[in-house]
Amino acid sequence: MAVKIENSGMAHSVEDWVSMDSDEISELFDFYVAYARADDFYYSCGMQVFGLPDAIIDVTLSPERARYVLTNFIYFLLTENPELHSGETFSVSASDPNYKLSYTDCYYFDKDELFHNPYGVWVLKGL
Repeated sequence: MAVKIENSGMAHSVEDWVSMDSDEISELFDFYVAYARADDFYYSCGMQVFGLPDAIIDVTLSPERARYVLTNFIYFLLTENPELHSGETFSVSASDPNYKLSYTDCYYFDKDELFHNPYGVWVLKGL
């Protein structure tokens, strides 16, 4: 048997699910959030379980780099609960590139689909 998280498509063995430390936010994050690629962007999926937006980033980055930036950004949302506005910038570190933020509705899934995030999406655009 397994446990499947319908809103992100993640699946976990029963053993992994039972051994998860639900008091540890990083474990919850890893169990609920997935990453995928559309034609022209990479995106996170599953942040709606935390009541937060997901994020997308341009497909011109490598998959590894896109996941690195997206993970750091959405984990920042989850752990710091910042007040962000469209037009502001985000960078993983002082030596990493900056990304301009814009907030929008989740447009790449229909509202009746389980993957749709009703809390919206942050778009990260490289500067």
